[in-house]
Amino acid sequence: MIEWPKLLDMLAGRAQMFRARELAIALEPASTERDIERLQEETAQARRILDEAGDIGLGGLIDPRFYIERAELGGGLDGEELRRVGQVMRSLWEAREAAQVLGRQTPLIGTLAALIPDLRWLDERIGEAIDERGRIRDSATPNLGRLRSGVGETYRKLTTHLERLIARPKIRGAIQAPIIATRGDRLVVEVRSDQRSAVPGIVHDVSNTGQTLFVEPFDAVELCNGWREASAEVIREEEKVLRRLSGLVSDRAGDSMLAIEAAGRLDLVFARARLAHIMRAARAKTLPEGNNTALNLVDVRHP
Repeated sequence: MIEWPKLLDMLAGRAQMFRARELAIALEPASTERDIERLQEETAQARRILDEAGDIGLGGLIDPRFYIERAELGGGLDGEELRRVGQVMRSLWEAREAAQVLGRQTPLIGTLAALIPDLRWLDERIGEAIDERGRIRDSATPNLGRLRSGVGETYRKLTTHLERLIARPKIRGAIQAPIIATRGDRLVVEVRSDQRSAVPGIVHDVSNTGQTLFVEPFDAVELCNGWREASAEVIREEEKVLRRLSGLVSDRAGDSMLAIEAAGRLDLVFARARLAHIMRAARAKTLPEGNNTALNLVDVRHP
């Protein structure tokens, strides 16, 4: 027996792209002379490219289909997810270009590569607003940089106020630890429970031992409100950016899936060529219809 599933596992192991591995596992044997000849010619042309010019890439890509589908359904993507989608679309185009440049004398490979649509612009648009770490750039909107600067300024005013309060001689003895802590979205100071009256304010939490109160001083409340309001405005501006870019992914979901499918089929051909190279496989000769010789095996070995 040829042990077809094991052979498909070997083929999938030579695929570089996630979609190619799926296609490899799902393959069925060809049965017509026309299909067999086409498949063998595709493999031969891909092997010629590998031997003479090198591979086309497509390795190490993260599968972005879940993100694309979520965006198409109206869901939002975060910065890192958007970057992954954009980077995959650019990599697919680069593989298309490599296949066409390296394989100028391999028309079947060129035809397969030409099916990958050009979505480089999607990566460019995402990259204009999202940096390499998935963070929204200050320049993503005309207002975002200014709003973020405002958040930093209000935060500095708040922390400076609390630091000066902690350092006051009359209050220093009531402070459990001279640090600024957070409780929820509020900044607080750590006050000894037996010195509660020394720091008038809102108690947001109590330590497990009951010896420390986490107090937001009354005279810091408005400063903290200003900081939180500025922060909320930044978040709203950032959400606008993510919604806009998620909408672009949604609008091009069909083209993106087409690019993934076309690149997967291209990589599957190269996976066959890679496996053939490792196995030192030779191209089989198909016999014309009506030939009495059903099968002629010469120096055949199990793959």
